[in-house]
Amino acid sequence: MSGPLVRLLNKSSIHRPHSVFHRRMSSIAQSAEDDLAPKTAKIGRVFSGIQPTGAVHLGNYFGAIDNWVKLQEEVGQKDKLYFSAVDLHTMTALKEYQLEEAGSGIKKRTIKDDSIELTANLLACGIDPKKCVLFRQSQVPQHSELYWILGCLASTAILDGMHQFRDKSAGGNFKSQGLYTYPTLMAADILLYGTTHVPVGEDQRQHIRLARRLALNFNRYYMTDLMVVPWSMETSLARVMSLSDPTSKMSKSAPSPESRIELRDTKEMLRKKVRRAVTDSTMGVTLDRETRPGVYNLVRLLAHTTGRSDEEVAAELKDAGHAVLKSAVGDALEIKLAPIREKVEYYMANTKIVEEILNEGAREAEKEAHKRLEKIKSRIGLN
Repeated sequence: MSGPLVRLLNKSSIHRPHSVFHRRMSSIAQSAEDDLAPKTAKIGRVFSGIQPTGAVHLGNYFGAIDNWVKLQEEVGQKDKLYFSAVDLHTMTALKEYQLEEAGSGIKKRTIKDDSIELTANLLACGIDPKKCVLFRQSQVPQHSELYWILGCLASTAILDGMHQFRDKSAGGNFKSQGLYTYPTLMAADILLYGTTHVPVGEDQRQHIRLARRLALNFNRYYMTDLMVVPWSMETSLARVMSLSDPTSKMSKSAPSPESRIELRDTKEMLRKKVRRAVTDSTMGVTLDRETRPGVYNLVRLLAHTTGRSDEEVAAELKDAGHAVLKSAVGDALEIKLAPIREKVEYYMANTKIVEEILNEGAREAEKEAHKRLEKIKSRIGLN
């Protein structure tokens, strides 16, 4: 072995606790932790992705998609937005995508099917392919190639500390290498496009810190500035909780479909789920997350849906019963989701339009990905 990385690791000072090497590594770790973008950091390129793992629900909408739509109007004309159906990440749940039921001959949904449905939802919500690059991750092979390069810079000690691996592998379930290393693929997704900003919620900032650490490590090892060190982007991302367990996030993987409101739910299904949402036995409406999580969740849903503050909604309904609150939430959601639902059904009936949009986005994404990866490989010495 040879090269900058080995020369750095072979320095005798590596074994001394106060060596230059350790000070540099400590500096990298600290820089990686300081991930929140300062006000002065200019937006250049934004990357964000959603796993196509099933029906799109309100958590996805208020937690990411609505923010993507707003970003299309807020960023400058010279800025670039990359929005992706990150279908390679979905393979960590590959057992859900067997091609057919054993012995039945009945074909099941594929990852591509879910990618098409996710994209139909994105388009229906207002994502405009003329204002962003919208594509499927697996159609741009450079993601996987950069993933391997970065994996050679990611220590197992860092990956051991990623909270989502611990959470998803709890309970003695099968633990795949993909689940363990998918944060490295997420870093590759971000770094491949020279991303400057990534809109994330608080629970995802750990992944941005990993991407920053790997970018800094690469630049240090190979004595370059090729890797743009991304910032976490402070946004108004909303955390939507489950209707049946308001202490947990709304999730596609929750066993009960009544725990979530899907964008394709009919008017009747939507209202039924809201009526059955968990609340409590206390009269009136207050904004108390700790002692009244169910009521708090419904108040926040109503606030997000109508564009008002949580406090305004709680004050307006302070003397109302739970039935009144749930009726108001159902009415507001139906007004919000009815036109989206109609557009989703249009795109699902015309999937060739959706596929062509994804193909065009992949072509544009790959041009940038190829150009940037070739520079990275050249610096490493792979070309």
